[in-house]
Amino acid sequence: AELDSRAESVEKIVNFVQDGSVTLLYSSKNKELNHAVALLEYLHCIIKKWLFFDIGGVEMKSVQELMNEH
Repeated sequence: AELDSRAESVEKIVNFVQDGSVTLLYSSKNKELNHAVALLEYLHCIIKKWLFFDIGGVEMKSVQELMNEH
């Protein structure tokens, strides 16, 4: 997988997750098939396999949803 070759970047994201909440943004109209979903699934696998904690602090929002909040 592409993310397997980017261990430093993945480690940064995992550290953010450990420190608090993380929001993954996407601009796709499809809420089920987008890069944020793929990254979330990858993070679930990595964190459960290696770090043994839950990533409940991660949420996904579309860019449009974020813009509507502000």
